[in-house]
Amino acid sequence: MKIFSDRDLARHVNPNSGVERPDRLAAALEGAKRARDARAGIEMLRPEPALRVALEAVHDGRYLDQLRSLSGSGGGYLDPDTATNEHSWEVATLASGTAVAAVESALEGTASFALVRPPGHHAGGGYAMGFCLLNHAAVGAARARAMGARRVAILDWDVHHGNGTQDVFYADKEVLYLSAHRSPFYPGTGAVRETGWGEGRGFTVNVPLSARSDENAYAATFAGVFLPILREYRPEVVIVSAGYDAHRADPLGGMDLDGGSFGRITATVANLTRELDCPPPWSSKAATISTRSPKASRPPSSACEKTLPDGSFVPKRHRGPSGRRGKPSRRFGVFRLQVSGLRHQQYVDGRGWPGKCSV
Repeated sequence: MKIFSDRDLARHVNPNSGVERPDRLAAALEGAKRARDARAGIEMLRPEPALRVALEAVHDGRYLDQLRSLSGSGGGYLDPDTATNEHSWEVATLASGTAVAAVESALEGTASFALVRPPGHHAGGGYAMGFCLLNHAAVGAARARAMGARRVAILDWDVHHGNGTQDVFYADKEVLYLSAHRSPFYPGTGAVRETGWGEGRGFTVNVPLSARSDENAYAATFAGVFLPILREYRPEVVIVSAGYDAHRADPLGGMDLDGGSFGRITATVANLTRELDCPPPWSSKAATISTRSPKASRPPSSACEKTLPDGSFVPKRHRGPSGRRGKPSRRFGVFRLQVSGLRHQQYVDGRGWPGKCSV
């Protein structure tokens, strides 16, 4: 695996955030170096900043000019949560360049990881939001399309819905956006009914999960919703917005995953790319890892029927909100998705939990 990152990404400081801060990058880089030193097959590389043409494939030129001007004047606020300093423009373009490098590597056949900050999935084509200045996953997807990929999938498992990524591709049938996120929660988007517009209708897939959702809920989401859709869509590259704030040790996320959960989810996605004979996935981790020491992981069997030798999971038959197998306490609705000309039908209850899953 290739990991793309740069210590200069720590130079951006959002004075209004005690959560998204530079020391998270240092902690994540230290973890990556320990893995490399343990001979985990990791190569660490420094990227180049994204070119203006790559950014304009996603972002409005006037917004880019505003962001560069604000940073060049010493910084300021773009919204109540999102601010810049004098280094923010250079850092944001370097972060998007990290995504571009990871996509190029993935399309060449090597699994890649873009370790970046500030994060990106709340930034839309013409706005900043939620600590995000530029949308790195979207810039990476645009680069994949420029390199000839006709079907790109973006999988977002950050605890927050990626409203910016959804907005960028909401009317686009060549980019499939899949998100599993806590709801109700910031930023207030990501309802099941948000499925796209125009030619893009059916190419946005949201699975809202209730607070304290554990690995079984995520496993059911993948087995019952994401994997069947990805198998039909057959993406040529899979981009993962890999936020880790659904970890139970995160002070704000309010979910119940552990470190092993993310490993099994990642293995499941990697196995799917091999099954579909598409390039290995690349991930963008927007430094959302908690700096607190994670608690001890629970055994995989607490959430899964079994863990396969390749590290992926096979979920238990999903338990509904009532706790009874196959007998949820809420009435089921029908969630239909139009993907690649065929119709998928998944059953979800009022809180967005998959009611049926198959593996």
